[in-house]
Amino acid sequence: MLISIPKKFSSFIIREWFCIFKRFQKYFSKKKTLRPKKKEILISPIDNRDKILLDLGKDQHVVTVRSQVYLADGRQFQFTESRHILDKFHFVDYAERRK
Repeated sequence: MLISIPKKFSSFIIREWFCIFKRFQKYFSKKKTLRPKKKEILISPIDNRDKILLDLGKDQHVVTVRSQVYLADGRQFQFTESRHILDKFHFVDYAERRK
């Protein structure tokens, strides 16, 4: 079942989920139980869900971001796929290196 979220709330919800994920990540990294994640960013043709859920106008493509996180024993912990309108997509990555 898909839930339609008004656009004015979608960026707020995404920020909140990102904060929750970062807290999870911080907790698990202290216990050394998460492995590095795999993130894939690509341009994909739109599908029927995109036409319904996104205000695409004449766009025929969206940005697809797929992320996978694994536990230390190799089991997949999380899979996320998000789809974004091309002209509204902005990606920033932050990596902290430890000795």
